[in-house]
Amino acid sequence: MADCFKNAKLSEASKKQYSSYVAKWLTLGFSSMKEVLDSPDKAMKALEALSLTPATRHAYLSAAVGYILHCVRLDHQGRYKAKWIALQKENKKPIEERVANQEPTENQIRNAVMWEQVIKARDANPDNLLLAFYTYIPPARADYNKIYLFRPTDVIPRNENYILMGKDYHLVLQEFKTAKTYNRIEHILPEELKKLLDKSLKEHPRKLLFATKSGEHMTAGWFSEWAARNLSKLIGKKTSLTAIRHAFVHTLDYNMPYKELKAITDGMGHSIERSMLYKLKNEVVMPKEKAE
Repeated sequence: MADCFKNAKLSEASKKQYSSYVAKWLTLGFSSMKEVLDSPDKAMKALEALSLTPATRHAYLSAAVGYILHCVRLDHQGRYKAKWIALQKENKKPIEERVANQEPTENQIRNAVMWEQVIKARDANPDNLLLAFYTYIPPARADYNKIYLFRPTDVIPRNENYILMGKDYHLVLQEFKTAKTYNRIEHILPEELKKLLDKSLKEHPRKLLFATKSGEHMTAGWFSEWAARNLSKLIGKKTSLTAIRHAFVHTLDYNMPYKELKAITDGMGHSIERSMLYKLKNEVVMPKEKAE
């Protein structure tokens, strides 16, 4: 059913997210997406029963609207579109209000971590590749779920994320949340990270930066959950990739030369303005250091 998104004019990340939430709709007692769309009141009650945050409900509703726009015949869309877009807009009001007031989410408050804690965990676990990739270079989102490892003689597929392992190790991200704006994110891996990757590959030969036990890549959602579990254990408190990114931008000197600051934020796939907003939010949730 979710294959209808295959040729949609959407980013690959949006296609995957919509497909994922279409599947989740069908675990709530509905036999098909047509039944979901035909029963908006019943659908909303099913979401209410899950006690979801507005942000998570938004993901369900966006998938439903996306399904209408990309999977329902054009001459049938009128039956559903106005009602479901109205539900989506109504649900989004508290989200927009929170953003306007620069208020952190419950997850951001719970998962907040200081960058010093992250670096301390890395230093205590010097062979941990996950921590290394989120600290030696500006931390990405869940974009390392499918990073191919290539040598200079290999054929590089289009639109894939990869590391080209030549004299320098060149990380290239082409499929990520804000790719339409930033096109590509590129980093030359620092020597410490390069050596750590070599060591990891010697111990566990593979074709992907991070892989399942069977050698397959993860979805972005799977990787995000896996990374959060592992980082939480290493740091000693519940945290997430988003919290790691926010902790990093909290350390930036926003008085540094514009070109340098832009290079850092571009390398994270967001703007300087977005970075400053994250910093402002973190002023509220950042754990306070204990007084001596």
